[in-house]
Amino acid sequence: MKIIVLGGAGQMSRVTVKDLARSQDVTEVIVADLNEAKARQVAFESGEKCRGVYADAFDKPALVQLITGADCVINGCTYQVNLSVMEACLEAGVHYTDLGGLFHVTRKQMAMDEAFQKSGLTAVLSMGGTPGTINLLARYGVDRLDTVETIRVLNGCGDWTKTSAIFSVPYSMRTIMEEFTVEPVAYLNGEFVAVPPRSGLETIDFPEPLGPIQAHYTLHSEPATFPVAWKEKGLKNVVFKLALPPDFHEKVRFLADLGFSSTEEIQLSNGTSVAPLDVLEAMIRRLPEDPDAKVQDCDILRAEVLGRKNGVETHYTIDSIARENQRYECSSTELNTGVPPSIVAQMIVKGAITRRGAYAAEMGVDPEQYFIELAKRDMYVTVSCQTPVGIDTFTPVEAQRQVRTD
Repeated sequence: MKIIVLGGAGQMSRVTVKDLARSQDVTEVIVADLNEAKARQVAFESGEKCRGVYADAFDKPALVQLITGADCVINGCTYQVNLSVMEACLEAGVHYTDLGGLFHVTRKQMAMDEAFQKSGLTAVLSMGGTPGTINLLARYGVDRLDTVETIRVLNGCGDWTKTSAIFSVPYSMRTIMEEFTVEPVAYLNGEFVAVPPRSGLETIDFPEPLGPIQAHYTLHSEPATFPVAWKEKGLKNVVFKLALPPDFHEKVRFLADLGFSSTEEIQLSNGTSVAPLDVLEAMIRRLPEDPDAKVQDCDILRAEVLGRKNGVETHYTIDSIARENQRYECSSTELNTGVPPSIVAQMIVKGAITRRGAYAAEMGVDPEQYFIELAKRDMYVTVSCQTPVGIDTFTPVEAQRQVRTD
């Protein structure tokens, strides 16, 4: 099995490469990145199966040449290249998966479903932790209900690392700034509704070691794909909320309010033009790391599924908990995001995923088989079911009221 990881030198994809390299059925891993030196370093560190090469995901002719003959492409690049990489996969005849399209791009990717079906190819979209694993947590609950009214998808992050570093970023700063400033979209009463960034603030009682933490709306792909997957189940409401460590949240909020999320260039007094977000990213790259820091964190994914079974209101809560990991030498966020596309790429090539087309995980990946693979990699899923359950906070009327008053 030959797998190509685009953006393979990135923070999350390094874990993807490690997992592929440790998998018995994988014979070759191509670590492809704009930074060829880093790609070669990641390949060297990951083992003899791996090879690092230069790749520009926007150069489609060169990309087609690179991926032809591979079994699957894992796209770990920024979501802006997703459509272009998918087109290259169609041309080369290669299966595909990625880390997400941040709602709007994901919807465009789903429109390529027919093209992938006709080519006999599978593209599992948005297959990181969230979106990705969390979609399959939701499906586990949905599969056990006759009808479904509401799905809440929640991501809680905790970080207790003792470090001298001024500012530690768990994943792409560009993505984080977009999550804080781009208008989220929720699915409420059967319609897509725009809500203010960082609105819908509420305290979520996550499992230990995280516990209660405040979460807010942010733009994500789950509200784009769930209504497509479960329209026949009567799904009316889908919301996504993110809870970052309070100290980190306040720092990001401050930067966002100052305007550092902007990609529009501003003119400096010396006549130079710069985009604030580019400056922020460059400054973060310059920050010294703390070599003595020992990561201690957690990343919890939760799907709350409310519906009816045999006419009785039933509420499933499905959690997946990841911690910092010694085997992979990574944080919980890196583990939660980097491992899933490796699992799914291998499932596609081995025939464990048979549906062809371009779709999100909940439409073609068996959750229980996937959960077994997660457990092999130190990520465990727990399920609780309540019936009957108080549902005042989940009714469409309450959801609409909350949006209006935030």
